[in-house]
Amino acid sequence: MKKLNIAVLFGGRSLEHEISVISALQLIKAMDSELYNIIPLYVALSGKWYTGDPLYEKSFYSRFNGEKEGLEEVLLLGDPNYRGVVKKKKFPELISVDVFFLAFHGMYGETGAVQGLLELADHCYVGADVLGSALSMNKKVMKNFVKGLGIDVVESVPLYLREWDSNNFQQLKEKVHHLGYPLFVKPNFLGSSVGISKCKTPEDLGKSLAKVFKYDTVALVEKSVEQLKEINVSVFRHPDSHQGVVSSVVEIPVSSGDEGLTYEDKYLRGGGKKSGEEESSGSGGMASLTRLIDPKDLDPNLRDKVKSLGEKIYREMDLSGAVRFDFMVDLQENNKLYFNELNSIPGSFSYYLWEQGDCALLYTELIDLLIQSALKRRKESLRGKREFGFKALR
Repeated sequence: MKKLNIAVLFGGRSLEHEISVISALQLIKAMDSELYNIIPLYVALSGKWYTGDPLYEKSFYSRFNGEKEGLEEVLLLGDPNYRGVVKKKKFPELISVDVFFLAFHGMYGETGAVQGLLELADHCYVGADVLGSALSMNKKVMKNFVKGLGIDVVESVPLYLREWDSNNFQQLKEKVHHLGYPLFVKPNFLGSSVGISKCKTPEDLGKSLAKVFKYDTVALVEKSVEQLKEINVSVFRHPDSHQGVVSSVVEIPVSSGDEGLTYEDKYLRGGGKKSGEEESSGSGGMASLTRLIDPKDLDPNLRDKVKSLGEKIYREMDLSGAVRFDFMVDLQENNKLYFNELNSIPGSFSYYLWEQGDCALLYTELIDLLIQSALKRRKESLRGKREFGFKALR
């Protein structure tokens, strides 16, 4: 059987650039080299695209400063006649690609921008489509969509940089006053807990907004759930239509304080709790978060509801790829469950949530299924007519 050429796309002009690198290297390491020719495609912070052997080494990226020894600059054209990427200095020499596997996190890579380019060039890719990607990255719009499905969300108010620039801070305070304090203030379009802070008094709001507007043009101000438990679940569409949309076991992430999960909690604490036992994963990325995976003392009704709602939203959005849904439980309100956010390309692809449970999958197996699903979606898309013929121009 012929090997498939799989291009892993990662990096990008994003604040979550280094997390994308970690997720991509984990992915590449877990891929079956007997089935796939793996092509790393790194998008540098400059926006230039590279491929080459140095990209397999984690230590390479921290010293990358424009030195390109061993790398080749490539271009992804919006022309469907080029079935892969072209070498910039040897144009039109082609590196053939069968499937693009997106491992971006954050702006431009996870927002639908790259997905749109791939659609324009008629390429097969793993992950959510343009609409699903764009919707998931816009926290406020995503919450409105989920609310329309009858799923509870924590009340929030968006504040905009243009309002901040008008120096009408008193008006901004009045817009969020009805939420009550404390509040959480977070960037609307970022992930990885970048720029998030807890605002305990009206006097703290200015500082919190200034922090968000360093990174984003929209701040989402949310009512704080003071006694909460976070529960996450991963969902993907199995290529076997008889299995359909399936969900992983759930996890309860553990934060180091009372201000929610921080960037340090997610990526720098170095090891997770699994099945209620402490264990050091040592794998980096989101796999470094301390977590309880498939906790046996969790109310089974709550567990089932999280899984059911994750699957429901996945179907309603017609998503693709392995995503992660984050929910919150209000322990003061009789375990009321709220949708928090959707990660269309979760850190480490949430592989650790698929390694346990009744239908456990190794990371390598999960990757195979995601590639098969992408190929199946591509095949389905080709069934539709692409041309209608010239009628009005005759």
